[in-house]
Amino acid sequence: YPAMAFLIISYIYSKNRKMLLLYGCISFTLFINCVDVLYSVINDQQSVINSNIVLVSAINLIIGFVMIRTAFSEFSYNQGIDDDQEDIVNSIPVITPLPYDKKHKPHKVIYAKKELIYLCMLTLLYSLFNFYNLGDLHSPQTTFVSTRDDKVVVDFGAQVNINKIQYLNGARNDKNFQVSYSSDGINFTKYSDMQSGAVFYWNEHQVSINSRYLELSNFDTELMLQEMTFRNVDNEILGMDLISIKGKELFDEQHLIPEMSTYLNSTYFDEIYHARTGYEFVNSLSPYEITHPPLGKVIIAAGIQLFGMTPFGFRFMGALFGSLMVPLMYIFAKRVWRSSFWAFFTTIIFTFDFMHFAQTRIATIDTYVTFFIVAAYYFMYMYYETSFYKVSLRRTLSYLFFSGMFFGLATASKWPGLYAGIGLAVLFFYSIYRRYRESLYARDIGDMITVNKFYKYTWSTLLFCLFAFIIVPVGIYVLSYIPMLKAPGQNGIKTILSNQTYMLDYHKNIHQEHPFESKWWQWPLMIRPIFYYVSASSSVAKTGSEIKLGISSFGNPAVWWVGIVAFFMSFKYMSKKYDSILIFFVIGLLSQYLPWSLITRTAFIYHFFPSVPFLVFLITVFFRNNYKKFGCYVYLTVTVLLFILFYPILSAMSVSTDYVNSILKWLPTWNLI
Repeated sequence: YPAMAFLIISYIYSKNRKMLLLYGCISFTLFINCVDVLYSVINDQQSVINSNIVLVSAINLIIGFVMIRTAFSEFSYNQGIDDDQEDIVNSIPVITPLPYDKKHKPHKVIYAKKELIYLCMLTLLYSLFNFYNLGDLHSPQTTFVSTRDDKVVVDFGAQVNINKIQYLNGARNDKNFQVSYSSDGINFTKYSDMQSGAVFYWNEHQVSINSRYLELSNFDTELMLQEMTFRNVDNEILGMDLISIKGKELFDEQHLIPEMSTYLNSTYFDEIYHARTGYEFVNSLSPYEITHPPLGKVIIAAGIQLFGMTPFGFRFMGALFGSLMVPLMYIFAKRVWRSSFWAFFTTIIFTFDFMHFAQTRIATIDTYVTFFIVAAYYFMYMYYETSFYKVSLRRTLSYLFFSGMFFGLATASKWPGLYAGIGLAVLFFYSIYRRYRESLYARDIGDMITVNKFYKYTWSTLLFCLFAFIIVPVGIYVLSYIPMLKAPGQNGIKTILSNQTYMLDYHKNIHQEHPFESKWWQWPLMIRPIFYYVSASSSVAKTGSEIKLGISSFGNPAVWWVGIVAFFMSFKYMSKKYDSILIFFVIGLLSQYLPWSLITRTAFIYHFFPSVPFLVFLITVFFRNNYKKFGCYVYLTVTVLLFILFYPILSAMSVSTDYVNSILKWLPTWNLI
């Protein structure tokens, strides 16, 4: 390990940036190795050979090969230099001035009418897929809120056989109630205690009751139920009359009761937390889920206010943001490539990624943090490519302001938005470094006005960044708590501060096993997709195969697996020439992804979602450097065809299990339905 120091010495001697890059890479793998060994020792594990070490060892082998190759090429280069030339080589400064042209103005991005039409068509096409079968537009809205003494009695008019009790829970599900039956409406016999079940989910309880009267009683205080019904053995809704004073809200929307519970009419996965919190914000109730900052759930609440507490309503904003990601990625890509072809290439890859589709159709908060992170990096790129020598300082500061604003929105949606702050900070200071190199060039040609401008503008920019990246994000973060503070029992700033402690302790202590958890290094490899929803269909395939509906979230193999190659090839391109675009997106990807290697809590593949846009940009660089347009068209075709092929298990479309297991299950660890 001490021999690693010679890599730094060789860099100082040779000025070969590969040596510096190799030193950084092997330092990182050494760090991971030490952490893993220490963790194993502290936890008394018998063996330290695990998947992390295998991955680190593989990376070390690659580094070793590159190191040997670099050493030989450096040796051959130095052998061909005489003494005079060697003096010249060794006198080259580490910081090379960057030339600049004061008269040059930044390129304007021009959108042709035809490309705007194509962009609208692409966005519309994706939106049709995205909003189709998103969820029911109608669901019971009135709420029965119980007290301990409530009794609800119904009369079926005659003795009936009750086979099923079906009800839609409201925002409180940690409650129970009792079911009793009677033939005369006076003397009731207890049948069973009922668990309330998942929130905003059509719960079903199979029963066997022969009676004319039914009584619901012994409610836990503040149990919330949206609607209830009773079915016979033929699954028909039984007619009834309410003969108690309380309970009319339970039976006033019978026409909205579905035949069975599906994702179209009920919550699934973490919607039971985030959609519920959106409803609680709308109705100024104390939120149950406070493990993430509020903004993402505030946005969900906006959809609920528009369409009611319906599956379409609480999923609407996520689907809308998912569709808006399409033009956002195009605008970003057009700014980077200045080419409509490569902008569409980048956008189509992202549009038809599986996770982009599945993740934005579920009422969770990952969509919003990803959207805001991309927007923050877009404005940082605007600053990154714009020199304050060429445009007004005010314009460059406006880019930083919007970048800081979207960074604040991302962090107020979910804490992984903080990871974006790391990359944004690195890119900002790297931009200042580039301006510094330009000032060196100005000094060499005697342009002292520009040299003085560097120091003046840099200090002004640094002071402005305190406002844009600290005050503005903190302000957004605090303001996002307003809906939460409207609930009873909240205590202003004390509530906000205590929530930060609670969130930190909560995430620090999530270590329970989960059937779909996965390690950070497994995400790009898609070793374990996450399984959101499954339900048996009412139909059966002619082949006798079982028909199911399922929703899984993972990446398009044409995107994620190719993205791995593109990522590693990026370092090859950077070693050959200076590429500011590559540097930007590699830093963006690493800042969003690598922090997860240090997180010990239970994690899932959807945590990789904010990294996917940066991976897509690196794929574009890879194809620009290696393939002509025909190869790009082939790749785009494969990407879209794979999306169509896997669409059934991304959208809960009825599909044969034989089709899934024989055609779509590419890895043995993929449980897709």
